[in-house]
Amino acid sequence: MIKLKAFLLSLVLVIATLALLNVTYVKKIDDYYKVKDNSIRYSTSYEKYKSRDIITSNITPNTLVLMGSSELVATINEDYHPNKIFNYNDFNIMQIGTSYSQNIIQASTLASIEGSMSKRKVAIVESVQWFEKDGTHQDAFLNKASQEHIFHMLDNDKISKETKEN
Repeated sequence: MIKLKAFLLSLVLVIATLALLNVTYVKKIDDYYKVKDNSIRYSTSYEKYKSRDIITSNITPNTLVLMGSSELVATINEDYHPNKIFNYNDFNIMQIGTSYSQNIIQASTLASIEGSMSKRKVAIVESVQWFEKDGTHQDAFLNKASQEHIFHMLDNDKISKETKEN
């Protein structure tokens, strides 16, 4: 009987602890990913680019996805940067890309997040240096590739089996 009481007490304590964590800690994590302003949309952090959850949590019906490379980072303090021109609640841009974010990286990211894009429109800034005779540098690819985006791209039913295998 004592063992049964101890087991039930421990079960109640575990449930209470999990409920408390769910109310406090999980909410903090959700709030970290999703903000009401455009700070995450225009952020240049690597964590954002590699995380499908951070990107999709901050895409609204008023968000246009803008994919680019170093030009999105190098011009961030200029008056003509998208974060200065389109930083509004009724229209904003989800900026995705940093140095060496080449087409293959952008394709996997786009295939990963496309389900959360209600507008189904994307703007892509192409860089001349992307088109090199030797192709993509392996180090640049490995540094920018997101296992999370690649997984969700491969899990996307809209991508043909042939494309996934190539």
